[in-house]
Amino acid sequence: MDQIQRAEITLLQNLQETFPDHETLILAISRFGAPKNAFLLCFPIAFCVFGARSGLQILWVAVISEWLNAVLKWLMMGQRPYWWVMESPVYMGEERPFLKQFKITCETGPGCPSGHAMVTTAVWFVFVSSLNEMILSEVKNSRNAKMATRITWTLYGIGSVLVCVSRVYTATHFPHQVILGSVTGVLLASVIRQYPVENYGFGSYFLLGLFFLVSIFIEYYLISLVGLDPAWSFKLALKRCVYREWVHMDTTLFYAISRDVGAFVFAGMICSCLTVNYERTRGQYVMKMTATLLTIAAALVIDTMYVPRRYIALFYILGAFKSGLVSVSTVALNQIVSSFSRQNPNL
Repeated sequence: MDQIQRAEITLLQNLQETFPDHETLILAISRFGAPKNAFLLCFPIAFCVFGARSGLQILWVAVISEWLNAVLKWLMMGQRPYWWVMESPVYMGEERPFLKQFKITCETGPGCPSGHAMVTTAVWFVFVSSLNEMILSEVKNSRNAKMATRITWTLYGIGSVLVCVSRVYTATHFPHQVILGSVTGVLLASVIRQYPVENYGFGSYFLLGLFFLVSIFIEYYLISLVGLDPAWSFKLALKRCVYREWVHMDTTLFYAISRDVGAFVFAGMICSCLTVNYERTRGQYVMKMTATLLTIAAALVIDTMYVPRRYIALFYILGAFKSGLVSVSTVALNQIVSSFSRQNPNL
């Protein structure tokens, strides 16, 4: 494995040296493919435009893929390039390659599989599938509709590849990690896409969210029980990141799971409290666009809310509530706009 990673380091180094003038674009692509955007952008857009069922499918696939990613990361204990190149005995007696680091490089969890690749490909798969369903049902010319679906799948492939390349470029992941993450994400999405998520009530959301949380703590305990250090990757991040302030607590696996559980449970709660129409409605583009803009704006405002980092447990709890507010605002605002639209059909 060391020799494979050594070859991948050479590829990574060549990538950085070949595209030094495209750093801003590559970093923007990496940030756009961040798992949190599944909740801040994809979920609100899908819920308002494609219908509640598609929106909840995206939420489910985002949560399950990120949970599975966390489980696999601790099991596989994959290295990240930016610390491996400084720690590996492969380079003993010779000059170690130089890898440029960026503000988004110093993630703290194990590296395999890539969370960006896994969550993004899974979420975008469901998003594009829902988009194509809408295109096929609303575009009258079947030839044009089929051509449009081919274009969307092509854009999906290009976007997924660009996100993967950006993660390699920033020295956050090895190529094999983003490939594994992408394949797993697509397979997972194709399975979850078949589930009738609209049939599950708050109890199912709560129990499944509890399972996600408890299973992570159990895995953490078992890793400790066999004599391994679950925090080994965090320590390496602190040790090998060029600037300590680039190491952020919101890149830890526990924060990702707390965010997921918060968004998931609160979504189940608000959907159970309100009468939600899960089927996609044809037309009504003004209403859909209004709801989409409002929900995205609310999500982005909530995302800017400061969460104190002094107490770790409180940081995770507040992070869960913060993500939960995104779910609540998305469902509630969409319901308000839909209700207003029905009462004022001429607007």
